[in-house]
Amino acid sequence: MTTHRITFGLIVVMVMTLSGVAPAQSWKFVSTPDFLNVDVGDLTKLQNNGNYPYGTPTGNSTTTKWDTAVNTFLDAIQNENPDYVNVAGDLVMARWFQDGTRDGVFEKKLGTSGYNTRDLTTENNRIVNATDFYYTEWKDRFDSRGLTTYVAVGDHELGDDYSWASSRQNDSFGKTYGRETIPVHRDQFASHFVDPLFSNPSNLATGSSLYNGRPSGGEHQSTAYAVKHKNTLLVNVDVFKQGTDTSSNVAVTVADEQLTWLQDTLTLANADPDIDHIFVQGHTPTLQPVDRRVSGGLKINGGANSAFWQTLETMGVDAYLAGEVHDVTVSRDNPNDQIIQIAHGGIMGFPNANTSDDGNFISYMVGEVFDDRVELTMKKLNMTNFGGGQFYQPGNPGTALVNEFDISTTPTVMGTVTIDKTTSQTLYTGGTGVFSALNDTVPTQPPVPLGMYHFDNTNGTADGLSEKTITDGTSGLTFNDFIVSGVNEDPGGKGANNANRLATNSGWGTGNQQWIASSYIGFTVTANNDLLIDLNEISFEINRANGTNSHRDGRLLISSDGVNFTTFTLFEDLVTFDNVSMSTGGNASTFFTIDLDALGLDPAAMWEFRWQFAHTDGVDRVIRIDEVSLVGTAIPEPATLLLVVGGCMATCRRK
Repeated sequence: MTTHRITFGLIVVMVMTLSGVAPAQSWKFVSTPDFLNVDVGDLTKLQNNGNYPYGTPTGNSTTTKWDTAVNTFLDAIQNENPDYVNVAGDLVMARWFQDGTRDGVFEKKLGTSGYNTRDLTTENNRIVNATDFYYTEWKDRFDSRGLTTYVAVGDHELGDDYSWASSRQNDSFGKTYGRETIPVHRDQFASHFVDPLFSNPSNLATGSSLYNGRPSGGEHQSTAYAVKHKNTLLVNVDVFKQGTDTSSNVAVTVADEQLTWLQDTLTLANADPDIDHIFVQGHTPTLQPVDRRVSGGLKINGGANSAFWQTLETMGVDAYLAGEVHDVTVSRDNPNDQIIQIAHGGIMGFPNANTSDDGNFISYMVGEVFDDRVELTMKKLNMTNFGGGQFYQPGNPGTALVNEFDISTTPTVMGTVTIDKTTSQTLYTGGTGVFSALNDTVPTQPPVPLGMYHFDNTNGTADGLSEKTITDGTSGLTFNDFIVSGVNEDPGGKGANNANRLATNSGWGTGNQQWIASSYIGFTVTANNDLLIDLNEISFEINRANGTNSHRDGRLLISSDGVNFTTFTLFEDLVTFDNVSMSTGGNASTFFTIDLDALGLDPAAMWEFRWQFAHTDGVDRVIRIDEVSLVGTAIPEPATLLLVVGGCMATCRRK
C-alpha cells in the first residue's frame, strides 16, 4: 500500500469578484459632538421695527469670522457626502438663566418692568424663547445644505451643568431656577429635534426609519430614540437623570425605563437580519480616563461597571459615540471587548483650548459603512489667530470666547480603523493615529478533520453503503449519504477481496468508452448556520481489484454548486502507478491526498465529490473505495469573497 500526495503547479489567478456577488455598496455618516457648544446666531433677527421684544443685546452672537469658521466646518462635512450627521449633544451654550441679570434679551431683565424677583413661569418662557431662536439658527445651517442630523441631549441642552451647581441656586434676585427649568429645556429639545422625526418621516434621511419607538415612561420618553438607517442602527440616549423632584441635582446615568427600552431595542436589533452594525450615541463618556479641553469632564456614573456600559458591552454594540470633552480619546474596557468608546468633537473660539500634541482643533469622524465592516476616519480642522475681543453670549458675561479666529479649510486625518465583521467576532483592525491601539488580529483557525467515511465489513454480506460509518469532526456540517450512481455495488459476499470497502462492479463502461457522466460514486457535505466550508485537503483509499489486465483511468470531480465541476486526474491508462502495480494479483491499495489549498477553491456552503473510473481494456472489474476524509475549517459566511492568488500556491481570502 502506497500513499500519494497530489499537488499542483504554479497558479496565477487575477483578482476577481466571485460570480453572482455584487460589488460592495457603501454609504457614509459623520459624527461631530459638541457642535457648536456656543450660542451662534444673528440677534438682529429679533428686531421688530427697531425694537427688541425684551431687552437690547449689548452684542451680536455672530461675527464675520464666526460665520466663516462655521461655514468652513460645514463645508468639510458636506464634502464627505454623508447620509446623516450625528451630534452627541451640546449644540448651544445655553447659560440663559444669566440673561435675566444681563440684557434680558429673551425675557424681562431683573430689576426692570417690575420683575424684581425671579419666578419659574418667566424663566421657563426665557428658555422657550432662547431655544426657539438658537435651535432654529442651528438647524437652518444643516437644512440649507440638505444635511439630516440625529442629535442626542447634552448638558447644555438642559441649561449646562454650570447652572445646576448648588452655589448657583440663589442670587440677589432669588432662586436662579437652573435645575427647575430642566423639564422645559428637555421639552424644547424634543420639540425641535425628536418630535419632528416621529410626526413627519420626511425629516428622516432617505433609507431611515424610527426603531422601537421611545421609552415607555420617565423623563426620557421624549428625548431617547433610535433610527435604523439601511443596515445600521443608531440609538440616541439621554444620559441625564433628575427624577421627579426638579429642585434636585442631576445624575449622569442611563437607568429605569430608558435602560429597559435600550435593552429591548438592542435585543430586537440583534435579531434583525437587516441590521449589520449598531452604534449608541450619548453625550458623556463612560470609560475613563479621557483627554479633555475646556470641559467639566462629565462622565457616566459607574463607568465600565454601570448597567449602561454592561448592556452595550454584552448586546452587540460596535461603538459608543460621546462628546463633552472636546478632545479625542478612543477607549476599550479590556483588549478582548467587541465594543469601543470614541469620545471626540471640539469647541470653537477658545484660545486656551489648545493641547501640546494636536494644537487647537475641532474634530469630526467619518464612518463609511459596508455590509461586513465600517471604516472610521477621524479628521480635524485646526484653529489659529485668536483675537478681536470677547464674543457675545447672552447670559454668559465671563466667557473666554473671542470674536476672531481662523480655521483651516483642508481637514487633516487624525487616524483610521476598520470595524471588521467578516469573522464570528467583531474586530478593530488596522488602527492608526488616534485609533492606533486598535489592531486586532484576524483569528486563524488551524485546519481540522471535517469528517470521514469508512466502510465496515461487519456482517460480510450486506452492501457497503449500509455498513458505512461517518465520523463528523466539526459541528455545523452535515455529511450526506454516500451516493452510488449508474454503477452497481458488488453483489457478492464481501469476502477477503471486498473487506472494508465500498465495492462497485459494473456500470463504468466497456471497451474504449470514457467517462459516463451519470456513473460515479460520491457524497456531499453541507454547512449549517451561515457557515462556509474552507477546504484544505481530501484523502481517500482506492483499490483496483486483482487480475492481470485491469487498465483503468481514475479522476475526482469537485463542485460547490453541483453543476460546475473541477476535475483532478488520479491515474490515467496505467498498469502501474508510481511503481506500484495496480493490476497484478492481490488487492493493490493506494492512498491519495489532494492539497486543495493549492487549487484556489473558495469557501462554499456545500461541496460535492464524485469519483469516476473508465475502462481501457473492455473488462468490467471491481473498484473499491474507503477511508474518505476531509480536512479544513468551517468559517462564518462573509458578504463578499475575493480570490487573490498571484504567482503563489495558496489562496488569500478576505474573511
